[in-house]
Amino acid sequence: NEEEITTKGASAQSGTSGTSGTSGTSGTSGPSGPSGTSPSSRSNTLPRSNTSSGASPPADAS
Repeated sequence: NEEEITTKGASAQSGTSGTSGTSGTSGTSGPSGPSGTSPSSRSNTLPRSNTSSGASPPADAS
């Protein structure tokens, strides 16, 4: 009878594998990555467009 109790207790440990489900939280890091890059790319294009447009008018005047 004692042996049967020990085997049952060991099976309960397998339930701890459920903690692997917490890895699902890593999925949240996925969307946060691309969302952060989208605004930065826009800010980079803004200054470039301003400098190019500003240089064109004086060149024509000369």
